[in-house]
Amino acid sequence: MSPKIIIRKAEVSDSSAIASVHRIAFEGFFLERMGIGFLTAYYDILIGYRQNIFLIAEDSNGELIGFIAGYLDKSRFYKHLLARCFRIIFPALIAMVRSPALFLEVALNFLRVNRLSVTREVECELASVGVLMGGVGIGSQLLRAFIAEVKSRHFDCITLTTDYSDNAIAKIFYEKHGFTMVGIEVRTTGRVLAKYSLDLTCG
Repeated sequence: MSPKIIIRKAEVSDSSAIASVHRIAFEGFFLERMGIGFLTAYYDILIGYRQNIFLIAEDSNGELIGFIAGYLDKSRFYKHLLARCFRIIFPALIAMVRSPALFLEVALNFLRVNRLSVTREVECELASVGVLMGGVGIGSQLLRAFIAEVKSRHFDCITLTTDYSDNAIAKIFYEKHGFTMVGIEVRTTGRVLAKYSLDLTCG
């Protein structure tokens, strides 16, 4: 049985708690390695994007135990992010001083964001789902709420990327909720991702 949770829209005051959950849920991944200051600033920017779809799950004590984050009109979001990049420069510099190996990844990701900001990709992108307790249904409740919100905004498709290899649990999770793998994306960092899509015009 899924735990009883409250799902609501994320607010700027939630950014620090969201960043803490992210660090646990995505330990070892690029954004987690950028540190809590970077993550908090990044989520501040995402929450401030007018066309975000950003939901959090709280337990009966009001503790944040999960989140799901995405945005409508992907290219416009990246323009929004670039226009506010001054807010993440300082925490990014701290992260790179602490771990110089991050410099190349930061540079490559900046180039990717800059490239995506001038595309015409206007679909909804699901950026991340993070929960403190896997396998108990919190992620599913968040994803269903996310899909319902996208439908209410009259968007026809949700896209996402997730690691292609050694990632069976995540891939099964998305496929269980109707997502279909539509291709493979190889980032300049060498990371290989599976691209998934959910057509909201069916059913």
